[in-house]
Amino acid sequence: MVQSDYQHIISDPAYQKTFVYGNILIEPDGAGNSQICHYGGDDYDNVQNFRKGWLCFYHNTVVSARTGNTTLLRLSSDDEAADVRNNVIYVTAQGSRLALVDSAGKTIDIRNKWLKPGWVKSHSDPDASVHDSGANIIGEEPGFVNYAERNFRLLVTSPCKSGATMPAQECIAEHLPVLEYVKHRTYKERYADAVPDIGAFEYDPTVYAHYYQPGRWPANNGYPRCSPNPFTDYTRIFFAKGRSKSVSLCVVNSFGKVVWNHVLQNQSENGIRWDGRDNNGRRLPAGCYFFNLRRGDSFSRRAVILLR
Repeated sequence: MVQSDYQHIISDPAYQKTFVYGNILIEPDGAGNSQICHYGGDDYDNVQNFRKGWLCFYHNTVVSARTGNTTLLRLSSDDEAADVRNNVIYVTAQGSRLALVDSAGKTIDIRNKWLKPGWVKSHSDPDASVHDSGANIIGEEPGFVNYAERNFRLLVTSPCKSGATMPAQECIAEHLPVLEYVKHRTYKERYADAVPDIGAFEYDPTVYAHYYQPGRWPANNGYPRCSPNPFTDYTRIFFAKGRSKSVSLCVVNSFGKVVWNHVLQNQSENGIRWDGRDNNGRRLPAGCYFFNLRRGDSFSRRAVILLR
């Protein structure tokens, strides 16, 4: 994630804010340099074109099998900064082989991460500017389902469960982690519960009950679920009302604008159909939309992908 050579990109305000989240980043032993992520620029004859802004790095699962050192972030200059939270950062070597930053740049708001004991701020600069807000989980194993098979989902016993915090305000609502990776090159909805988990995967107690058998939905799960997802013609939204008599559902686009809403008239209703149109019956463009379900004082959310 280094500099562009095109002025219309450099002058775009979005150029100075980058969001990296929900990724599984694997560094095998002997694979080039030891940095997981380089942010800013690498052409020091044109420093004015560096990104000179924020990297929001959250809800990633980083795994390094290097026998030597691993550095999470390289920030090219003091004009680049990073907000790093809710990440699993696992090295197979001893914890002291892991550094969070190199000597350049400064990183702020390092928080709610899983690491091995002994990690350092920097391998080359012990005074590197790292502000650690705490709430970290330190241990030898993060609780992966099966490391050998590269199944980095969380076990029910994982210490990463319910260890995350909310992303920075700049990430809400357009950059919330609502999807997660599925081998190979596909995805599923990220399970939603009261307190999110650290890493790219949310522990899902129903994953084997419904994900591999589409159409089976947990009867007691109050969070909305959509099938099919992604969809082209229509999707069905399933949910449980619980004891609330006041239930409403709306669809918002990625900019947070409400495009369609529905108030339950039938108290036995626990699933509705949406055809990808707005309140005026107009076909909406392809993209990511969010179902917001409100039951009394409770609120839950689910993402759905509309294809055209």
